[in-house]
Amino acid sequence: MRAAARRALLLAALVLAAGGCAASAPRYRDEARLRSLVLGQPKVAVVETFGARDVDPDGKAVKVASLHMRAAQRTETGDLFEIGEVFLVNRTSGRVSGYWFLFKNGRLAMWGRAEDWKLVKGGVPLTFEPARSPQDRGD
Repeated sequence: MRAAARRALLLAALVLAAGGCAASAPRYRDEARLRSLVLGQPKVAVVETFGARDVDPDGKAVKVASLHMRAAQRTETGDLFEIGEVFLVNRTSGRVSGYWFLFKNGRLAMWGRAEDWKLVKGGVPLTFEPARSPQDRGD
């Protein structure tokens, strides 16, 4: 094989490899979606807001970070508390932050950044450790 042909083949392989890496990079929903949330909203509506599938600019379905239910516990009085977590991107800064969503009896009771929840820790009957953010993991 001639040197020019080998270089062309190598270049093509590099382009394909780089494209594959970009396609597998995590995608995150925009923090702006938080504006659509309403206290008391059913859990299913919140889960749909941060679902696992989205559409890219070409109309193709793509996988994005989604809301994951991380903890659940029923109290002695029968109330069910659940916590969901999702990582969202701030389009201005590019920073990815973890957000927690507290559901009481299937309804949204509160939400916010993980670091903001220290204030309510005593009022929620759940033991919950957040996932490390993608930036902390080096993703």
